[in-house]
Amino acid sequence: MGYAEFYRQSLDAPDAFWAEQGKLIDWHTQPTQICDNSRPPFTQWFVGGTTNLCHNAVDRHLAARGDQAALIYVSTETAFGHGMVPYTKTDRDTVNIALTEATEEDPEVVGGDPGTPDEPAVEDDSGGGGVSPRGEPVIEELL
Repeated sequence: MGYAEFYRQSLDAPDAFWAEQGKLIDWHTQPTQICDNSRPPFTQWFVGGTTNLCHNAVDRHLAARGDQAALIYVSTETAFGHGMVPYTKTDRDTVNIALTEATEEDPEVVGGDPGTPDEPAVEDDSGGGGVSPRGEPVIEELL
């Protein structure tokens, strides 16, 4: 299926289209409704569903795709040029940001302006000290 057909499906049957796309991620709680547009312009997507963005964006890809590109960047306006960041580095960076910025008083991790393309900003609820954003113990070599 080409881009035009894929795009057309998203317009012709948005609930069916996005329900199918929603099957591509892991959910803690499945959504009860795909799209709630009862209060325009405040559309809610995947109502009732809960997921872990870090797991879906990084963690679940590590075993099979660790050395493949998690992030690809191209810049014509900075000295960084172009390149890619593998899932393994993205995972290590996420853990390091969580450990560096989380405190007992404010366990929410918010990375600021990343500075370089291979230092992505991360927002995750880490739980603080000694655990990864996934709640797993941190392996010393990742520090």
